[in-house]
Amino acid sequence: MAWILNSNYKPDIIILTDYGYREHTLLDPYTDILQIIGRFRKKEDRSHGYNKITHINNASKPTTPISEEEAISKFELSRGFHELLTTLNHATGKDEFKIFFDQALSTVKPYSNLLTADKQFSYFLYDKYLYHERVKNYYLNPSSLLTAYIKTRLFEIESNDRKDYEKGEIIRLGSTSIRYSKETNKMVINTLVELEDFRLLDIYYEVQDKLSKFSPVFFDAYNRLGVEMIELLGYNKRKIENELRKLDIEEGKDSFPMIDLVYSNFFLNRKYTRDQIKQTLLKIYADFGLGANAMATDLERYFEFKSRDSKENGERVYIFTNHKFKSRYKRKEFLMEHFI
Repeated sequence: MAWILNSNYKPDIIILTDYGYREHTLLDPYTDILQIIGRFRKKEDRSHGYNKITHINNASKPTTPISEEEAISKFELSRGFHELLTTLNHATGKDEFKIFFDQALSTVKPYSNLLTADKQFSYFLYDKYLYHERVKNYYLNPSSLLTAYIKTRLFEIESNDRKDYEKGEIIRLGSTSIRYSKETNKMVINTLVELEDFRLLDIYYEVQDKLSKFSPVFFDAYNRLGVEMIELLGYNKRKIENELRKLDIEEGKDSFPMIDLVYSNFFLNRKYTRDQIKQTLLKIYADFGLGANAMATDLERYFEFKSRDSKENGERVYIFTNHKFKSRYKRKEFLMEHFI
C-alpha cells in the first residue's frame, strides 16, 4: 500500500541504505528515490513537500557487483548447465534420482532463481535480475552512487555537506554484537557462497581477505565446517567456536585451543567458587584427553584475578579481572580494529 503524506511543513527526508545487513534497502536514484520523495506533498498546492534529502549509505562495503555483460554471460552459462541436468534427469527416468537432480538444479544460479513455481522461465524475473545487478553497481563506491544521482539530472547535490567516515571509524562504530548477530552471520556465509562464482577473478581474493578480517569466526567455519554444519548450529557464534575448537584439538593444528576454551567458559567480573572452577576445568581437561587434576589456581596462567570470602556463606570466590592472553579470534579482531 502506498501512502501520500500531506503536510503544511517541509520535513527533511533521511533515507537509509545498509548494504551490509539489509540488501533490500539498495535504492535506485532513478526510480526508488523518486518514489520515496514523491510521497511527501505540501497540503495547500500539493507541490514538493520536503526541504532536504539526506541519503545515508555504506557504499564502501565489500561487494561483488558485475557488469551487465557479465550478468548475461553468467545467466547463459547457468541456463546451459540447467538444461544439461534436466536432460540427464529425463534420460535416467528413475524416480530414485529425482531428489538428487532437483537439489542439483536448485543450485544452478541465477537461472534457477528465474523460474516460476511451475518451472517456466520468467522474462520478468530475468529483467529484475539484470536490474538488481545494475543497482548493486551504484554502491560499488561513493563516487559511483554520486555519479548515478548526477546523471538523473533531477537532484541538486550539495557536495559540501557530504560526510565520509574513514574505514577505521566505521569498524569502531560496528560493535561486536552487531558484527556477530545472526543476520550478519548469515550475510557473511551467503556472500562467501556467492563468491565461489568469482573464484578466478581478483575480486574473489579481495573480498575473501576483507571477510576474513571482518568475521574471522565465520570465515574459518565456512572453510572448515561447511555451510550445512553452520546451518545446523543455527549460525550461533559460541556453538560454532566450540566446534572449531574440537576440530583444532582433533587435528592438532593450533596451539591456542586451550586458551580459547578456557575463555569461553570463564567470564570477566563474575564470581566463581572453587568447586565451579574445578568442575569446569575437569571437563575442559577431558576434552583435551588430559587426566590432570584441576585446581582453582590453574587459572592463574590465563587470568588476572582477585579472591575474597563470599558474604553469603563465607565460601572463597574468585573474580577474574583481565585476560592474560587474547583468544584466537579476538586476536584477529584486535588486528582488524587497530591496523586496518
